[in-house]
Amino acid sequence: MAHMGDLNTYFGNEDLKVRFLDHFCSCFDDGMPRKMVLEVNSNNDDMISIIRDLQSAGIQFV
Repeated sequence: MAHMGDLNTYFGNEDLKVRFLDHFCSCFDDGMPRKMVLEVNSNNDDMISIIRDLQSAGIQFV
């Protein structure tokens, strides 16, 4: 089941969110392009918030 909300509501703590994003990025830091399907059960604002968090952590969307 997808989370309802964004990463701020999921983690409830900025430090935890930043650490998650750092570790998430390091899992895929090999220069290989990948497909990612984001599933959010709330609204577009939460989806945009998650995308912005991922971009701020270094994830690139093409």
